[in-house]
Amino acid sequence: MRILRHICAIPAFIAVAMCAGMAEAQIEVREFGGLSENSRWMLEADNRDQVLDLLHAWSDESVASEQNTPEFVETRAQVMELLSRGNAVSEIATIHDHLIWGEFADIYINGREEPLIALSSILEPPYVLNVFEVSPDGEQILVEVSRNGGEIGTVYIFQTRTGQLVTSIEQIELGSSSWLNDRYLLYSAPRMGPDGFQANTYAVSQYVYDLQSEVDIGPVFGADYEGIELKQGAYPSIWAGDSKSDYALAYEWRGDNFRVFLTDQASLIAGQPYWRLISPSDHITDAELFGNYLTYVDRDEFGHQSVYIRDLSAPADHDQMIFQGSVEISPQYLLASVNTLYVVARHGAVHQIYRYDSDFALQEVTLPLDGSILLETVQTAHNGGLIFEMSSPEQRSVWIMVDEDDVSIILQDDTSHHDSEIEILTEYAVSADGAQIPLTIYRFEGDDMAGRSGIIEAYGSYGETQMAVWDILPELWLEDGGVYAICHVRGGGYYGRTWHFEGKGPDKSHSHDDLIACAEHLTGLTGEPSVGAIGGSAGGLVVGPAAISRPDLLSAVIMQYSWLNPTEFWSDVNGAAQIDEMGNPRNPEDYPAIAKSDSLLLLEAADQAPSAYLCLGQHDTRVSVWHSARYIQLMKERFPDTDVFVRLSDLAGHGCALGGEEVADVVASQMLWMKDQLSSARSSRNRFAK
Repeated sequence: MRILRHICAIPAFIAVAMCAGMAEAQIEVREFGGLSENSRWMLEADNRDQVLDLLHAWSDESVASEQNTPEFVETRAQVMELLSRGNAVSEIATIHDHLIWGEFADIYINGREEPLIALSSILEPPYVLNVFEVSPDGEQILVEVSRNGGEIGTVYIFQTRTGQLVTSIEQIELGSSSWLNDRYLLYSAPRMGPDGFQANTYAVSQYVYDLQSEVDIGPVFGADYEGIELKQGAYPSIWAGDSKSDYALAYEWRGDNFRVFLTDQASLIAGQPYWRLISPSDHITDAELFGNYLTYVDRDEFGHQSVYIRDLSAPADHDQMIFQGSVEISPQYLLASVNTLYVVARHGAVHQIYRYDSDFALQEVTLPLDGSILLETVQTAHNGGLIFEMSSPEQRSVWIMVDEDDVSIILQDDTSHHDSEIEILTEYAVSADGAQIPLTIYRFEGDDMAGRSGIIEAYGSYGETQMAVWDILPELWLEDGGVYAICHVRGGGYYGRTWHFEGKGPDKSHSHDDLIACAEHLTGLTGEPSVGAIGGSAGGLVVGPAAISRPDLLSAVIMQYSWLNPTEFWSDVNGAAQIDEMGNPRNPEDYPAIAKSDSLLLLEAADQAPSAYLCLGQHDTRVSVWHSARYIQLMKERFPDTDVFVRLSDLAGHGCALGGEEVADVVASQMLWMKDQLSSARSSRNRFAK
């Protein structure tokens, strides 16, 4: 089962006057009454259509300036050619001894040329195949579909033998549906209160769907869970059933750990209470059912993780530790198949897989590719194996199956076509407080970095680590003679929990300092006056403030569907879910740190600003569109001579594009825009001189 855990959002409200005199702020924040007041109307939910109209106008103006230029046409064709080299497989699973896979919007089975399930015959585009899962008996397939790349979608149930549609369920939370057994399906759905998502709630109810009678049993796990105190950092419960066990689990995510509840399937269907699971430190980061054993990951006070097993027929004090190491065990990737338990772990930016047989004997799996596992593709197979996709900067996609005895490549595409291989270097930048910040650099093997234009990517939230995988913009940038880098700022998970905590909440400014240090280090290698930066979603909390603080160093920024105005997160549909990560802007103790990550407040107080490329999707339910709109308007008012490029997708949700044609437009546009901006910075080194 997939779980969409990180709902990227941030806070709002509170007068900026509360920030006056913040001693640690790099830029003094002005009181209300400045130009940002001119866009306050955008925060009102009733004005969303007007905000979109404004964004459309700005986007049309920007796109018209580049659309038919020879450079754009040529670069777009190059992007389309690169995209065509890769396979279109989005997911692979098994039905007994047969492989099935998703390709574009249809599902195929090996040995048959025509689609097993043709979504294109029953749905009007645009839509995206999210995930699919085969029932335990192999007779039915669950398919999740998103209409616009958002968080809410539809689950369809098909017969595997005929491809016939059995039923569908609307308005489910994508990533939440799973088989409990051959008859019952589990899923989550959002529930809006009388004030909708504007209230201090993000309520999710869990349901059991009876395929035999075609009715919902639920909401289950108690209606009382609609009143979760999100101000305490809780996230609503998410189901995790297991068709190979007599039991079922439910999680309540609280920051970086779970409260785990356990029941048997009969009690679940009857709506009986759950039993609370207590671990040695009561700090569980994952749990899975392995037959009638319970396995879970426990983190101690020092951040060390261990895997325990519990025989559900034995008392709790009989828990046995079966794994302890220095690796970070990826949340939700403790996976059980018929006879094998798998642990997907990470050390720095390298993934590892461990497996246990039914006697809990440990074996590390040797992977055939020196790359990263795409965690969203990991799932168990009917034969007891594990299926997942891997990627590296050199190799776009390799699908792999790991079973009890072997590791095999199912499918791979050949995107490697360079005269020399891409080399991955790890350098270390020194941040303001002396911390050593890892910097992953891509270049062609043997190339000197001197005189090459550089781009740095940063994220730094939720303990997530940016892995070195194939992506089309880095590929193009390297082919054009540039250098591409990832700065592993604090707030991410490169070194585990401690690294995350040093860049969240009151310590978020460490992330800004880290990115500035990485940029200084990279310019020291290239000899160029500045670099470009890219951040998406919560990455906007890092890239925006760092670039506004140092526009001489980070002279051009691409901010994709980003959080740019977190002090107003209570006006965002997803704001309440961010309290644990960012703090609460209504709390005077939290507000100063949040203000330091607010690009709108910093931009109003700044004397100079970096050029900016903002792209977003109009159906975004994670980060409200007014974040970008307010930033764009303020840039146009305060810095009319500084370039601001806007691209709004009519189709996308939390993204800049939906579908290959639109992806080609966006990538070609970003590539040419960044080249132009860094070239301008090189030719006018004194642009930001004081």
